[in-house]
Amino acid sequence: MIVPGCGPKPARLMIIGERPGDWEAKTGVPFHPRAAVGKELTRYLHQILRLDRDEVYLTNLVPEYLGEKEVTSEDVRKWESLLQSELDEVQPEFIMTLGRFATRWFLGNVNLEEVYALPHQWNGSVVVPTYLRLYDSDLQPLIWYSFEQCRRVMAGETEPFDRTRSKPSSFCYEEYTLPDVINFPDLPIATDTEGIPGNPWGLSVSRGHDSAYVIRKSNIAAAAKLAERHLILHNSLYDIAILRELGIEGFSFDDTMVMAFLLCLEPQGLKELAYRYRGIRRQSYMEVIGPASNDLARDWLETVAEWDYGPAPEELVFEGDHVRIRKPWSLNRRLDGILGVWDGEIFIIGPKDRQAFTDKKRKLEKMGVRVGKINDDHTGWVDCVVTKLAGKKLEPHTLEYRWEMKRRPAAEDIRQRWETLCEDMPEATDAVMDNVGTMPEANLDAVNLKTAIEYSAGDADDTYTIYPILKKRIEEMGLEEAYKLDISVIPMIDRMIHVGFKADGEYFQQLGAELAREMEKDLDEIEHLIGIRINPNSPLQVASLLFDRLKLPVQQYTETHQPSTADEVIEALRLLSDHPVLPLISDYRELSKMKGTYADKLWRWLGSDGRIHPRLRITRVPSGRLACSEPNLMAIPIRSQRILGGQRLGKRIRDGFIAKPGCVLGSWDLDQIEMRVLAHRSNDPTLTTVFLNGEDIHQKTASLVFSLPMEQVIKGSWQRDSAKSVGFGIVYGISAQGLQLQLKLRGINRTEEECQDMIDAYLVRAYPKVRSLMEDKKAEARRYGYVRSMLGRIRYLPGIHSSNNKLRSEAERVSLNHDIQTSAQEIEKLGMAGIWQRVLPALWSEGWYCEPILQVHDELLIECDEKVAPVVDVMIRNELEEAVKLVVPIGAKGTIARTWGALK
Repeated sequence: MIVPGCGPKPARLMIIGERPGDWEAKTGVPFHPRAAVGKELTRYLHQILRLDRDEVYLTNLVPEYLGEKEVTSEDVRKWESLLQSELDEVQPEFIMTLGRFATRWFLGNVNLEEVYALPHQWNGSVVVPTYLRLYDSDLQPLIWYSFEQCRRVMAGETEPFDRTRSKPSSFCYEEYTLPDVINFPDLPIATDTEGIPGNPWGLSVSRGHDSAYVIRKSNIAAAAKLAERHLILHNSLYDIAILRELGIEGFSFDDTMVMAFLLCLEPQGLKELAYRYRGIRRQSYMEVIGPASNDLARDWLETVAEWDYGPAPEELVFEGDHVRIRKPWSLNRRLDGILGVWDGEIFIIGPKDRQAFTDKKRKLEKMGVRVGKINDDHTGWVDCVVTKLAGKKLEPHTLEYRWEMKRRPAAEDIRQRWETLCEDMPEATDAVMDNVGTMPEANLDAVNLKTAIEYSAGDADDTYTIYPILKKRIEEMGLEEAYKLDISVIPMIDRMIHVGFKADGEYFQQLGAELAREMEKDLDEIEHLIGIRINPNSPLQVASLLFDRLKLPVQQYTETHQPSTADEVIEALRLLSDHPVLPLISDYRELSKMKGTYADKLWRWLGSDGRIHPRLRITRVPSGRLACSEPNLMAIPIRSQRILGGQRLGKRIRDGFIAKPGCVLGSWDLDQIEMRVLAHRSNDPTLTTVFLNGEDIHQKTASLVFSLPMEQVIKGSWQRDSAKSVGFGIVYGISAQGLQLQLKLRGINRTEEECQDMIDAYLVRAYPKVRSLMEDKKAEARRYGYVRSMLGRIRYLPGIHSSNNKLRSEAERVSLNHDIQTSAQEIEKLGMAGIWQRVLPALWSEGWYCEPILQVHDELLIECDEKVAPVVDVMIRNELEEAVKLVVPIGAKGTIARTWGALK
């Protein structure tokens, strides 16, 4: 099925996608106006470019309908002559490319992250690249920005991007090798570090003018005076840790990554920013060390592949009323796919009669050799395949066989393939790393010195150049206050990473065994119910069970058009069916996640100090909340439904995190801060009075929603629990169906209509000013295309004007949520800044141990000497409560315990 391009010839603007979708294939119209992409394209053309569809030429890089198949380079080559003839006929002044393949056809091997929204000169035309998924709410701000840039260049308001503003020949990058300490000028200095914590390589410094010095670790004393200067960093949470190991501490700093994050429309990567603002395409770190890194990875995997890991567990697949066994590839076979196998001829040494062929072939196959056909000379076999493991077994048999083989090339992305393998087969790969350790890493010592110096120096030079550009834009967008706040908390977050969180490795291993027993019980019960044993973590098996055998309705489809069995789908099905297998699947998955993600792995993250040092970042979550990884301690669900040993499962996991001897853990959070921010921002008189009078907000809400006297709403009643779910849900744009599910999980069964009545009563009868605030935020989004938080943090919402109900509803939901949730996080950060600047220094000056450990949403964790805990509690609560003045008082609560699970 071929979908030809359509539109005027010639045309001023040509839009080129990647391939036709289902709608296009059915109708023969590219970007069909009823398809999701087509609807959004029509909207962007109307609202931004002021053009109708029939004024634009629309086509695809590959006009052939490929179904589920991804576009390949072969597809592109097959059709590029047709695209060239279209370009010749249309003669566009401007071209918008949607998607990676379409963009690369014009601009070469570029990344969209690097070039989106940048108008490029191309053969007399101007090409403006952007993303293809126009209906993706996360990508929409960048797509909107790309169309806006297209409008500007078409209107002559901006010039096409110049890719040659700075030329490599003009750079002056060199290593500083003198032993003298550098007397840096009393001005901001851009600094970048190289290496990893525990093994720093060095740093680079720049004062602009296309020049920079590199100072390696062996000569780091020359950079001692950097600590006295104001530094410009990119990704300060990484650089501060390396600088500390190099003996450089106590400096003030700016961070261009934080600036880019706050501006929302900028890429955060330094290489991408350098391309945008300097026209320089720098090599990435992996491009520089890639060959050496791949060599290390390949050598390591060669060792791993010499062991026999046995077959992968078989899977059962339902096909109607029948069941078949699926045999996934073993770990050894997956490793051979990464490293490449040997193939070619194997010859027999000695007798070559029929019996000899039979015996020798059987022996080879027993070793794991895949034997091909007998060769023409009847001396052996052709098309034989020898894996790494089989090759090891074959080596001692040189008196029986001779072979002529070539090895297929190893994968180019060895590390990425290994990471995928770790996700697919976590138990097997964990066992590998227990035996041989983790895959080794390369660093800049693995490349020639000139390359290492150019790479390191370029980072500092680029950071210095982009700093004034981004700083000016921060000021133009009114983001100075939000930026200042983020910078003020970075030292405290760095301290959290550095100090780490003490954990009991033995406890987690014992908990893993207990979880395994509980999972086995679930499997037994599932088998008892359906008569066969399945793997609840297998989407294929669960889909076969639910939709083929139990005939439950499909709720949604995956990107490959398979029925989804995601957790939210199982929850939705529980509203439609009381079949007992559904909660068992959910229960098993929760146990499996807790075991695989935490119980079996957290102890592996323990450092030599017995503490876990997670990676924390402040440039990932739009609300400004921290993101945590390696491992993600923030994802432990404290409110999990599963009870294990008399405690909720999340608390059992958290019990493995402990204070060191003589110390305790403290947890402080702002009491109902989002509801207080809602009262402040809406100025609702009833909601404000509740907090001014110190009343129970959920009791009051239930009284108003259900028209009950306050004394009839008791703690633990379904009315109060329902009111609590409605109140917190309003901030997150909860729907009637979402509320219904939440209540059902609490054991409260209400119809969708009753849930909608509760939401309406909250907004109309209880707190009408909240509804006014919601409408105001929607209007703000419609007027400006974005909304702001209390301190001015921006969230772009171009979907607010979409005709797509899902996109528009999501934008409307976020318009309020961003204001409330982000403002609440800003108050938390203001409190953290006060604690870092006043509380901790006061305690340290008296010789007390008191260290920040983690911040999880609205919870701040601190470890301190047990004797000083009461004083710490008073000081921290005071700092949090006085962080900012609202129309209602801010309350803070603190608890002290010896384990994280025992807090609160």
